[in-house]
Amino acid sequence: MATRVPVGVHGIALNLPRDRVDLASWCRWTGSDPGKVLGTVGTSFRVPRSHHDVYRMAREAVWSLAETGLLQPDRVGLLVLATESSLDNAAGPTLLLESLNRGLRERGLAPLSDRCEASEVKQACLAGMLGLAAAVRFLALEAPGRQALVVTSDIAIYARGSTGEPTQGAGAVAIVLQADPGLLEIDPGDWAATTRFRPGDFRKPLVPGHPFGVPTFDGPWSTACYLDETLRAVSALGDRLGTSLGGLLEASSLVLAHRPYRKMPRDAGALWCLAAFSEDRRGVAGRMGIGAEELRELLFRGPPAEGDPWDEVRRVIRVAREDPGVRSRLACWMDPGEEMMSHCGNLYAAALPAWVGASLEAAAVEGRDLAGKPLLLVGYGSGNGALALRARGASRWRETLSRCVVSSSLAGATDLSHDDYRERHRRLCAGE
Repeated sequence: MATRVPVGVHGIALNLPRDRVDLASWCRWTGSDPGKVLGTVGTSFRVPRSHHDVYRMAREAVWSLAETGLLQPDRVGLLVLATESSLDNAAGPTLLLESLNRGLRERGLAPLSDRCEASEVKQACLAGMLGLAAAVRFLALEAPGRQALVVTSDIAIYARGSTGEPTQGAGAVAIVLQADPGLLEIDPGDWAATTRFRPGDFRKPLVPGHPFGVPTFDGPWSTACYLDETLRAVSALGDRLGTSLGGLLEASSLVLAHRPYRKMPRDAGALWCLAAFSEDRRGVAGRMGIGAEELRELLFRGPPAEGDPWDEVRRVIRVAREDPGVRSRLACWMDPGEEMMSHCGNLYAAALPAWVGASLEAAAVEGRDLAGKPLLLVGYGSGNGALALRARGASRWRETLSRCVVSSSLAGATDLSHDDYRERHRRLCAGE
C-alpha cells in the first residue's frame, strides 16, 4: 500500500558493554606511542563479557528503545538483524525475536507480532545501512501504521599485537522506523550504492574454535579500498539526485561515514572535499607542486592495482587535512558526536548508526537547527561495498531525541586491568 507520508527514523537506542580498555593505559602496556594512537584511533574501546554475545546486546538495545515508547512492538512488520558476528548462521533473527519477546513480556510490554518478516543482513560494516535501506523500502509500500525495527550488533576482536588491536569494540544499536518519523525523514530514492569484489581486503572466514571468525586484512590496502569506494558512492548519489558532488556536500548539515576509528572518516571527508571543491583542490595541489586537474584525475582513478596502499593519495589527504578550508568543512560536518564515539571503539555494523545518534544529540546541545536540513550518511563494508544516503531532520527531532538512549549508554564504565584484558581477550577468541 503506497503512501506519500514521509518515512524514516523515529527512535534510536545504543547499548554498550560496561567493561572497557582505556587506550592511554593500553599504550603503556604495549609500548605504543600514545600521541599516535589517541589521535588516530580514539580514547577507549568496549570489551564484552562472555555472556555478552551479539544477541544479548541487541536485545538490551531493543528493550531500551521499547521502554521509551517510541518502539511499539505489536506494530512491527519487519525485523532486520545486521551483524557480522552471528553465532547461528541459520536462525539468528528468529532466535532474536523469541528472546526479545520474553523480555518485552517481562517488562509488561506488547511482544512483536508473529506476522513479522525477520531477516539477517551480512556485508561487513555496511550491513546496518543495508538494513536501514530495506526498512525504508518496506515502509514505503506499507500502511502508515506499521513500524520496522533494524538492530545492528557486532563484536570486533583482533589478534593481540596486530595493528587492529586498538580498534576493537562491541555494541548494538536499535533503530525504529515508521511513517511520519520523529528524527529523520528518508526518501526511498535518496541513496546510491556501489559494490565490487576487492581481493585481499578484510575478510572473516569461520574457523574451528573461533566463534566470530578470524579477521584477515591488509591495513593500507583496506584503507585504500575504503577511500576509493566511499568516493564512488557519494559521487553516484550526486548523479542520482541531479547535483554535483560539491552541491551534495555543501547542502549537508552533517556528513557522517562509517567509523572504524577516529581518523578514517575524516580522511574520506578530506578526499571528498578535494574531489568536489576546486578552491580546496587548488590550494592543496599548489602546496604539492602538481596541477589541480591532475590531482582530481588521480583521486577518481582509484588505487592502481590490487594491494596498492595508494600512498600518493594518502599523502595528498595528509596535506588536505591541514588546509584551513578543508578543516573548517570537516569540523562543521563531523565534530558533533565525535567525543562520544571516541569512547566506543569499532562497532562494525553499529558504528555509523551509533554516530548518527551521537551527532544528533551533540547538535541539539550546540543549538543547531536540523529540521528540514539534509544529512549525508555514508556506509561502507569491506569486501567491498558502500552506500551513500541523504536524510532530512524531522520537524520534531529535538523533542523525539530527548526520549532516545544515546550518551547515557556510556555511563557506568569499568576500566579493565592489563591482566583482566588479556584474560578476557583470550576467552573471547576461544569462544568461552
